[in-house]
Amino acid sequence: MHLNNFIAIVMAAGSGQRMGLGYNKLLFNLAGQSVLERSVRCLLSEPRLSRVYVVAAAEDFKLFAPILNRLAASDQRLNSNCINGGSTRTASVHNAVEFLSHSEPLPDFLLIHDGARCLLSRQLLSTIIDTVSKGLVTAPALPLTDSIHQVDVNGHAMAAMPRDNLRAVQTPQAFPWPFIYRAYSATSTLMNSTGTAKYTDDISLMYALNIPVQFVPGDYKNIKLTSPLDIILAKEFIRSSSSQEN
Repeated sequence: MHLNNFIAIVMAAGSGQRMGLGYNKLLFNLAGQSVLERSVRCLLSEPRLSRVYVVAAAEDFKLFAPILNRLAASDQRLNSNCINGGSTRTASVHNAVEFLSHSEPLPDFLLIHDGARCLLSRQLLSTIIDTVSKGLVTAPALPLTDSIHQVDVNGHAMAAMPRDNLRAVQTPQAFPWPFIYRAYSATSTLMNSTGTAKYTDDISLMYALNIPVQFVPGDYKNIKLTSPLDIILAKEFIRSSSSQEN
């Protein structure tokens, strides 16, 4: 009987400039644990995941090593050696897909998760795996609550956008391996005429290849730590969760 091979990669190669820390925000101590450790632990809480890899900038390898070595000592599904990231998120995922394409056995499914989303719930992760197991590209998404307006290059308002059919997309985003491998094998499709990435996430690539995507309800606590305000929110979510457990 073939057991599905679920692989997860944690995207940790960003600089985190908007956070203003002066170092990779995944090293930030959030209520007693680094953001990186919290993100990895979220994924390792799902027993169906076969392997977890971290994609990082080369200059962060040594900084991440103590965290990953300690976690890998208690759960061998975590590879303590980072995959080398690229200059953009698209390049980083491309490097990871290329690395995994030489692994044995090949993944059946690949989950791509922002390392800065360290409050991923077990329930949401389980739902994503259940959905992708059916052969569906999937991602968590939330309805928009603010009014959305289109602007021109100078910031002048042009039109109000109907928000009923718009969604804010989170991670992890999950893919049957043939779909994500096909997308990243066609490197030229990832770039625009200036040689920079055309897509802000991996789901966007599926649209370019006419591959259907199934959204599942996201989680308002599954925030991406981008600004100092997000740190305040995350600490409150953690405090609230700890109070409920006690």
